[in-house]
Amino acid sequence: MKYITKGLIASYIVFRFMIISKVSPIDLILIMSLIAVSLLIEDKNKKILPYILLIEGVIIFLIGIYTDYVFWAMLILLFDILYTELYLFGVIFLGEFIYFKLYENEIEIWIIIALVIIVAYMIRSNLRKKKSHHDILDNERRIKYELELTKASLIRSNKELQRLTQAKERNRIARDLHDNIGHKIAGILIKLQASRKVMEKDVKKGIVMLGECIIHLKDALETLRQTVHNMYRHDKSGIEYISKIVDEYKFCETTLDYNGNFANCPERYLEALSYVLKEALTNTAKHSKAQRIMIMFTCSDGLVTMEITDNGVGCTNIKESLGIRSMRDRIKSLDGSFKIESLEGMKIKCIIPIGREAKNENNNS
Repeated sequence: MKYITKGLIASYIVFRFMIISKVSPIDLILIMSLIAVSLLIEDKNKKILPYILLIEGVIIFLIGIYTDYVFWAMLILLFDILYTELYLFGVIFLGEFIYFKLYENEIEIWIIIALVIIVAYMIRSNLRKKKSHHDILDNERRIKYELELTKASLIRSNKELQRLTQAKERNRIARDLHDNIGHKIAGILIKLQASRKVMEKDVKKGIVMLGECIIHLKDALETLRQTVHNMYRHDKSGIEYISKIVDEYKFCETTLDYNGNFANCPERYLEALSYVLKEALTNTAKHSKAQRIMIMFTCSDGLVTMEITDNGVGCTNIKESLGIRSMRDRIKSLDGSFKIESLEGMKIKCIIPIGREAKNENNNS
């Protein structure tokens, strides 16, 4: 639109020259120079725009001296001043307008000037809108690019989290095998080696030692089964899985009571509690001679609690075996507390706080 407007003004000037019988070379040079200089008006050349307008003003002054078409030439200058929004150079236009006494001409001059002002304003307004749209599109592209970077970063973080989780699980499995089974098998091996030497001197005593080894080996095998069972990823999670553990325990009468919203309790918390529960039930079957076990689960907004109580023989001097130590470590790894005591029977109490991060983890999962 800018070039069309300028082209119309220039075409009219050239047309008027064509109908004149004599056109001096200087007239043609001045008009062509003005058109050429005006074509240099571009938004990307903002630094040289003032110099272009000054050159236009000089050329137009010369046109006013040598030709009769200074008004039409000044329309190009007026359009360029309004288009570039360098309104300070309007002083040049007004100075030449007054110098050449163009205000004494007919009213049509003022109408033409008004039309040029309106056209220049409309073109500039349209360019502003176009620039605004380009800025919006550029901003959308930038946001989209940043989102893609964020997405890629999240994917990398998720993969890293999976890798760390797998490494942590491997370490846990290795610790379980070492603590629960490795020590027992090592003790059995030592006892077997000792029994072989004892049998050379006292067969009966050697046979007794072999029987003890068999008992310890059965116990290690049961521990191995329990450990493998703990590694197995069950389909059901939460309180349903814990109920399944209680239902499968046939050593004595077992009751399970629970209250609260376990949907807010992270699965890893319940996994740790289920491990403690299975270990406690195993120990009860071996040592307590209990006839009844009571299990209570409570999940509030800030805590998840598990109490296991039996009516067995109890123990006056509780020694922390590998099993008890492993239970304590699991609960403490979640910033919880583990307490075991013996009054009339045995009682185990676990309390784990549910922090904000754990809640977010559970919601995200």
